[in-house]
Amino acid sequence: MISLLALLFAYDTIAGEHKRGTLRLLMTTQTSRGLILLAKYFSAMGFLILPLVISLSLAQILIISSGAIALSSANWLRIGGITLASMIYLSTFYLIGLLLSTVARRTATALMLAMFVWVFLVLVYPSLSVFLVDRLWDKNAEKEFPAAIASIKQLWEASDKKRICFRVNRDLGKDDIFFNMGGNNIGGMMYWIWPVEKETKPIYYPVEIYSMHTVKAKEKIPLVCNYFGFAVPLQIRTAEKAWQVRSSAFNDAFIRKAHFSENLMRLSPAGAYDLATQAWAGTDRHSVENFITQA
Repeated sequence: MISLLALLFAYDTIAGEHKRGTLRLLMTTQTSRGLILLAKYFSAMGFLILPLVISLSLAQILIISSGAIALSSANWLRIGGITLASMIYLSTFYLIGLLLSTVARRTATALMLAMFVWVFLVLVYPSLSVFLVDRLWDKNAEKEFPAAIASIKQLWEASDKKRICFRVNRDLGKDDIFFNMGGNNIGGMMYWIWPVEKETKPIYYPVEIYSMHTVKAKEKIPLVCNYFGFAVPLQIRTAEKAWQVRSSAFNDAFIRKAHFSENLMRLSPAGAYDLATQAWAGTDRHSVENFITQA
């Protein structure tokens, strides 16, 4: 909303002077046109930056006084970057308003143009660009994504069969979560649920968790240790294969489209500002991708 305020500050900067007749009087002085525009720019930016800095300062005071978050030097650098991006964003809209005020000779015309430009750049263009990319982008990659999910499911099913065969061959039981060891055991099966895009059924990745209190068949303990020595590396290898399949399919189906949409968003000051603040905050798409890859 403060970008709209910047346009309202600028729409009658020149047009208003022209309407009141003071612009002709101002031109009779020895002051250059560039100096006049520069003075108007700095005075307006001073008034626009003031509420921005006050609001951001109050937010930082609230965070610090709460004691819930400890801000490091890197955090303060990010906050400074967001503040700088906000100032550039305000400056961009003020300069657009100043241009409209110079072109239009009437304040009413300048105001209507300023409102139209703000609505288009802030509300219409970002939404329209995402909508058009979503509708016009090649859908073949997205249609092939469920096939990749099915391939991942087959990988986990094959891994599960190997794990069960290992248990059966070593007399640890196919379905017995206590490995036929007897005693007072507490065991269970936990499942990771991976939400799949455009899929109605979730995919379950089994992770076995056991807590052995007393064991009667202590001679089977080495067999159980041997089983986990086989099952855990198998699970890790399967997860790595599944990630290779999923990351490639996800990149073809979604990441490329998102990248193209971001490039279109950069043509709008509002979209560019949104992407810049996300990058400073570490919540942009690249940061999320790096986090997932590291995890």
